[in-house]
Amino acid sequence: MINIALKTFIGLIFCICIHFACSTLQPNSNTSNEITLEEAKHNGIHIVIPDTGFHKIVELRNRAVKSGFLGEKIYSEALLISGIDTIRARLRLKGDHTDHLKGSRWSYRIKTQGPVLNETKFSIQGMHTRAYFSEWLFHELLGYEGLVRLQYEYIPITVNGIDSFSGVYAFESHFRSEILKNQNKKVGPILKFNEDKFWDYKNKAGKGQDRDSLIRTISKIQLTNKKGFNKKDGVKAKEMLGAYIHQKVKAEEVFDMKKWAKFMTVNAFMSGKHALRWHNLRFYLNPETHLLEPVGFDLSSWFLKKGTWHLHKDSVESFYQSFYESNEFKQELIHSTQRMSEKSYLDQFFNERENKIDECADAIREERPQYKFKSSGLYSIQNIFKKGLESLD
Repeated sequence: MINIALKTFIGLIFCICIHFACSTLQPNSNTSNEITLEEAKHNGIHIVIPDTGFHKIVELRNRAVKSGFLGEKIYSEALLISGIDTIRARLRLKGDHTDHLKGSRWSYRIKTQGPVLNETKFSIQGMHTRAYFSEWLFHELLGYEGLVRLQYEYIPITVNGIDSFSGVYAFESHFRSEILKNQNKKVGPILKFNEDKFWDYKNKAGKGQDRDSLIRTISKIQLTNKKGFNKKDGVKAKEMLGAYIHQKVKAEEVFDMKKWAKFMTVNAFMSGKHALRWHNLRFYLNPETHLLEPVGFDLSSWFLKKGTWHLHKDSVESFYQSFYESNEFKQELIHSTQRMSEKSYLDQFFNERENKIDECADAIREERPQYKFKSSGLYSIQNIFKKGLESLD
């Protein structure tokens, strides 16, 4: 996807950068300091990391693969180059599991001094870490349902001009205020549970204990964005989520029940539970409704190979149990399931995205030549939904 002449040019730029700026990188002053989606797809994004930083990254990666987890999270300076535009950045390895670090498609968290696809903090990763096309479809369905989603795109990327590291990566937004602005949402705080306690206690809770409930009550609630909203809203959002976790308030006093019903339905439709795990959740406090909405990511579901039903109260984890006490939630769960069970629902969804789907499939084939997208996988899940609907009525 990147022509030979451009690769040669980037190789020259890389050599110059390494020679003159091994420890301190400076972007070209004759740039717009912005990389657009169109520019990134046409020219690719070329990451230049000085030798010292790159050697440290390799060392940390090798250590993580050997130990089974990524320990230190150290940022290194870098330049992102696309066409005539150059942006200064800092990056580090990322990933809870070593599938993000094995092979030659390593995952990076990147912070930039100028916007890249309208974002200044994002991740790039091998598309296999998000089950190839499933994650893109997941975010498209979230947007289709009017829910907050991440920008998820397939972009040609090179790292230090090394052929084995060059290919198509998945670009994924981080949870900053930019994701709300890009979707014309009013900016409000985005929250998450700090996962440190989860990983510390994962194997310590004895059998029979509700390990998740225990860890949730001691896990710190923190903001992932800091700009664009009243700080009092950030405090309020944390207090609301904390009150729910400690069973001091009803779910409907804290969460937008309709939005959460749609979110859970989309996850079930994609045969995924991973994005519903409490420590993977991200919460957006809508300044207009003063209720928490879901921000979906990391579906991690190979839905084309299986179909599952998990919307019944007995099938969800403890975090959602009290949701089913809300009539509004249950009614929307039934309504969403009915809508998504109709063939016309998917017909319209796919018709509106036909060209985009073809483009994504072509990008995936750059990494996996035999890949073919078959929409029949989702249509077959509609039949499972119709049967499961009986247990919700």
